[in-house]
Amino acid sequence: MRLVLDTNCALSGLLWGGTSGQLIAAAETDGYAALVTTTLQAAITPTIARDPTDDEVLACALAASGDLIVSGDAHLLDLKRFHGLDIVMPAEALRRISA
Repeated sequence: MRLVLDTNCALSGLLWGGTSGQLIAAAETDGYAALVTTTLQAAITPTIARDPTDDEVLACALAASGDLIVSGDAHLLDLKRFHGLDIVMPAEALRRISA
């Protein structure tokens, strides 16, 4: 499963651990996730998210052929799904890869 973490989740996991850190550890040790980042905002027109910077996360998920978008951002979470990809909080992503 390819998990696309938004910037805040990735930084939180790298700096403070917690649930996002567990996702990163799973990527490193178990190969459950690929951590990718890109700036492809222009790939999505018109703007999809309420916060235009979130479009970069959505574009990244598409470009990376992601399976799941992981975010704590309310704007992204409000979308719930994008092009067939669920948008979930880190705890839900951890639950899904642990199942």
